[in-house]
Amino acid sequence: EGEVTKALRRHMVGVWASTQSTLVPQELLSAICKAEPRFAGYQQQDSHELFQTLLETVRQEESNRCPKDIVKDTKSRALAICPIFQ
Repeated sequence: EGEVTKALRRHMVGVWASTQSTLVPQELLSAICKAEPRFAGYQQQDSHELFQTLLETVRQEESNRCPKDIVKDTKSRALAICPIFQ
């Protein structure tokens, strides 16, 4: 499991379990900044680009983690999804 995926999972578990009205996704942002340094610092960034980067990074981390023979199995039209939030 990649660092961004771990941070996203921990953040979502915190969201679901929290009774607070606000949560700060600092660990998730730090993991994204390590994967994509252009988001580090205090420059204004497009939230759409950040979200695209988050999704693409999680997709890439999960495709690296999943067995290659299952991911490439298109003849049987089987869809393999590795569990992220377990």
